[in-house]
This record gives sequence, C-alpha cells and structure tokens, in this order.
Amino acid sequence: MHGEPLDALENVIRLLKPLRDGIVTDADFTLSPADEFSPLQSLSVWAENRTPLAQALVFMGKPETYSLYAVLNVGDIRTLSIEKEPPQMVLDVVWGKLENDNRAGAEGHAGITGLLRPTGIPKLLYKELRRKIADLARNNLHSLP
Repeated sequence: MHGEPLDALENVIRLLKPLRDGIVTDADFTLSPADEFSPLQSLSVWAENRTPLAQALVFMGKPETYSLYAVLNVGDIRTLSIEKEPPQMVLDVVWGKLENDNRAGAEGHAGITGLLRPTGIPKLLYKELRRKIADLARNNLHSLP
C-alpha cells in the first residue's frame, strides 16, 4: 500500500497553522525538512475515513499549534497542475506508511506528492502550484474545536 495512489473519491485532512490572521497561504503547503527527506518526499495528510481528526492531531504532535484543518478531495487535488514545457507539474496523493507505528489511525497516513521542486525548475512555478492547493483548502476550511 505504501506509495500507492488513494482512490479519487477519498478525502484527506491537512492540519494547518495559519501564518497571518487565520489566512491559509501557499506557505502552508511547503514541505518541511522532514517531508523533503522522507521516502515519498510528500506533504503529510490523513485519510479521513481511516484517521479521525483527533488522532491526526496526536500523530502530528503539539496539537495546540494547529488551529485549522482542511478537508480536501483527492480527485480535486489531482486536477491541480501547471503545464509548462518541460515539465508538467501535477499533484498526487499516495499512501505513506508511518514507520514502526501500530497505533490506531496510523494506517491513514498519506502524502501529497509533486510539491518538491527539482533543481533547475523556477521557484515561482512551485509557488503557484502551492497557491492552487491553498485556494482549494480555503474553500474547505474548518476551525479546530
């Protein structure tokens, strides 16, 4: 299952720490150093039907740092792209196994791939791709209880 695409009908949860006044920006979809060096090089998300919000918060650590979350449809994420020649940049959502973690909900970990900029590709193109996913998130945004 690790690295396999999620079904397009699945929804994933992305926990957010808004940077300014509760506004979600492209910076909320930048890979952390841990994400960049992970096997999938992907942005952490949680399959909603396998990992409830409360469990996702526990897995991410320091739940008090998150104030918002977005519920994003996998099929919608896959429609986001930038078509420049070369290359065409597209996003995908794949299963991402948490190493040595057997806690309930761990099987719901997934990652959004396609956000890591290869050397030589302009930064602005990837900023635009992150902006598109931030726009999608703003339309599906919820406050944490």
